[in-house]
Amino acid sequence: MAARLTVIISQSAIRHSRASDAEEALLTELLMTPGLDATLIGSLDEVQIDSTDYLCLSGFTQHVALVSSLTVPEVAQHWERLDLGGHVVSLGQTNGAPGRRVYCLSLELGTVQILAQLRQLLDDRSVQTVNLSLPVMPKPASPSAPVEAEVPRNRNSSSPPAVAAKEGVSAPALSTDDSQSRNNPLRDSENSDEEWPNLDQLVDDFDALDL
Repeated sequence: MAARLTVIISQSAIRHSRASDAEEALLTELLMTPGLDATLIGSLDEVQIDSTDYLCLSGFTQHVALVSSLTVPEVAQHWERLDLGGHVVSLGQTNGAPGRRVYCLSLELGTVQILAQLRQLLDDRSVQTVNLSLPVMPKPASPSAPVEAEVPRNRNSSSPPAVAAKEGVSAPALSTDDSQSRNNPLRDSENSDEEWPNLDQLVDDFDALDL
C-alpha cells in the first residue's frame, strides 16, 4: 500500500488577501498531488477543545504536516494545550523520540517550496526497510546405534542360549573313516598293528636285556 501524508493548513488569525491567496493556492495544489491529503482548519491558536477543528485534529493518529504562519514553538505550545499528543518538530528535524510527529512548515516559504518539501517527506516515508534472515538449516540426524536383537533364553536352563551360526559358515563334516573309527574300536587296534609290525619282537628283546 502506498504511503500517504495528511497536510493540515492552519489559516492565519489575521485575515488579509496575501495570506488567503497563499492558503488557497497551496490547498489547490495539495488536492491535485497524489499521496497528500489536505485539511483546512482555522488558526491553531484559536482552536478550542469543544470546536469542530479540535475533533478534526484529534482524529489524526499518524504523522502529519502542519502549515501555518506560527513558529514551531508556538505550534508546540498550542498542540500541548489541546493535548493532541505527538512531538512537534520542524521538517527535517529528528529528535529520536518515539511516537508520531507533527512536522511544521511556514506558510511564508511559498507554495512551490512547501510542495517540494512535502513530496520529499512522502518519499522518505515510502521507503520501507526489510529485514533479511537466512533460513535455519535443520541439523543432520545422528546415526542411531544398531539395535541388537534379544535372543530368548530357556527358562528351564541356566546356560546361555546357543549362538546361531553366521550365514555362509557351516560346521565341518566328519568323514566316513572318522565316523567308522569312532564307532568300531577293533578297527583302531588293527590300525595300531599295521603301524608297529615288529612290536612283539621289540618287547621280547627288551625282556632279554640284563639290566
